[in-house]
Amino acid sequence: MKSQKFEHYLDTVGEYGSVQEINHPIITLQGLPEVSLNELVLFDNGSWGLVTSFTAEQTQVLLLSANPVPIKCRAVRTNSAVTIPLNDQLKGKIINPLGEEITKSSKTQKQTLESGSLEQRSIEKEIPNISKRSQVTRQLITGLPVIDLILPLSHGQRAVIIGDQQTGKMSFLLSAAQQIANGQALVIYAAIGKHWRDLSSIKQALAPARKTDNAIIVSSYSHDAPGLIYLTPFTAMTIAEYFRDQGQDVFIVFDDLSTHAKAYREISLLGNRFPGRESYPGDMFFTHARLLERAGSFVHSEKGEVCITILTVAETIKTSFTPLIVSNLISITDGHLLFDSSIVNQGRFPAIDFTLSISRVGHKTQPKALKKLGNQLAVLLSNYLKTERYAHLGAELTNDVRDLITIGSQLTSFLSQESEDHFPLSVQTVFAAMIWQQWLKAQSGADIISWRNNLANKYIQDKATRELVDSITRTTDLDAMLKELSTKKDQLLKLCRTAP
Repeated sequence: MKSQKFEHYLDTVGEYGSVQEINHPIITLQGLPEVSLNELVLFDNGSWGLVTSFTAEQTQVLLLSANPVPIKCRAVRTNSAVTIPLNDQLKGKIINPLGEEITKSSKTQKQTLESGSLEQRSIEKEIPNISKRSQVTRQLITGLPVIDLILPLSHGQRAVIIGDQQTGKMSFLLSAAQQIANGQALVIYAAIGKHWRDLSSIKQALAPARKTDNAIIVSSYSHDAPGLIYLTPFTAMTIAEYFRDQGQDVFIVFDDLSTHAKAYREISLLGNRFPGRESYPGDMFFTHARLLERAGSFVHSEKGEVCITILTVAETIKTSFTPLIVSNLISITDGHLLFDSSIVNQGRFPAIDFTLSISRVGHKTQPKALKKLGNQLAVLLSNYLKTERYAHLGAELTNDVRDLITIGSQLTSFLSQESEDHFPLSVQTVFAAMIWQQWLKAQSGADIISWRNNLANKYIQDKATRELVDSITRTTDLDAMLKELSTKKDQLLKLCRTAP
C-alpha cells in the first residue's frame, strides 16, 4: 500500500480534500465530494486514513498511521477499501493489520510481502449464509484434559475465554495453539493492542509452528494508532477466509476483544457519536457479531467441510459476567470458559472453573463413549466440589463421601498440568477411566501426575503401548470400553508405575 504515491492517486482519482480539524485519531476533511464509507484516503505526508462518516460539507477520517497530520494537509481518495495482500507466503509471518510484514525484532521495520500471485481482499465481507455452512462434526483436540474431556471444543466453534487479569488466559491459548498447529489447523493469532513483552511471549511460543508454516501472527501494539488496533481482528479473519477457501482448517485467537472494544469506543467518542452503555457506541454488539459470524463450518467443493474456529478473550473484573463486552460475547459465541483467580492461587493450570463454563456444541463432536465418560466425570467433580468443604470433619464422613473426595482430588490432580504439556486423547480417556474405576484409590496427587506422565510418554515412544491404549478407546460404547479396560488392568498399572 505505501508503495503507491500520493501523486498516483491524485492523477487517477482527481479528487482531494484538506484537513480542517484534528481530534486525534479522528481527522475532519473538507472536500472529497464523491467519497464513500470505509474508503481509504492517503495524506500527502504518507499517512493513511479510513473514512468513517461524511456529510455534504465534511468527511471524518480515522487515522491509521502513528504519524500525525498537520492542518491544511491534503488527502486524496484511493477509490478502494482496506485490502490485504494474500498468498501462501503469509504462513510463518508476523504482519501488521495492513498486511505488511514485521521483520526481525523491530516494532517499526516493515516490508511488504514478496510479489507473486497476490490476491487482494477487502477486510469487510458479507457473512456467509446458511446454504454455505455445514454441521459441526469434528472435535478439536487441545491436549488439555480439562478441555478435551469435560469442556470439549469443536472445529468451527466460537468460544470466549473470560477471566480477570493474570489468570493464565494467554498461557492457555498459546498452549492450545501449539497443539492445534501440530497438524490439525493453521493457527492465526491476532494480538490486539499488546505490549511488546506480550508480543515477545507470543512469538516465542509460536516459533516452532511458524517455522513449519503452521502459524501466522497479526499484531498491533498498545502504542499503535487506535485505527490499527481496531482493524487487527478483521485482518486476521480475512486471512482465515483466504486459507479456508484453499481448503485448510483455520484456528483463530482474538487476544483480546476487550482491548478492541476500548479502541472502538475511543474512536467513536472522538468522532462525536452518541455513547451507549458504558460509553460504548450503540453498534458495539453488531461490530463483534459481524466479525465472529464469519467463522463456522463451511461447505467446500473439494474438501467437503472446512472450518474456521475462534477462541476470543474478554477481560472481567472480579469474575463478573455483567460488563457489556463480556455479556455481548457470551451471547454471540457457542460457549465460554471462565478462568478463576482462586484456582490460579491453588497452583492449577489451566485455571478453568468448569462449573461456570459451558461448551454448547463441543459435546456433539465427541465419540459416544468419551461423551458419556466426560458427563460422568463432570457430575463427579461437581459433587466433589460441593462436599470438599466438609473434608475437615474427618471421621464423621461416610465411606462413600471419603471415596468421592479421594477420587475427586485425584481427578483434579489429573486435570492440572504444565502449560507446555499435551496429552493424546486416548491417554486422557484411559487414565481418567482408571481413576473413575477407583483403581488408583490409594495414590496421592503427586503420584497421579507421575503415573499420567509415564503413560503418556510411553504412548508417544512405544508402539506396543500405543496399540494397547488405542484398542481400548476404539469402541463407541462406554460399558464395552470399561470392560475392555478391565481385561488390561494389570498391563496398564504396570505401564503407569514404571518410568519410560
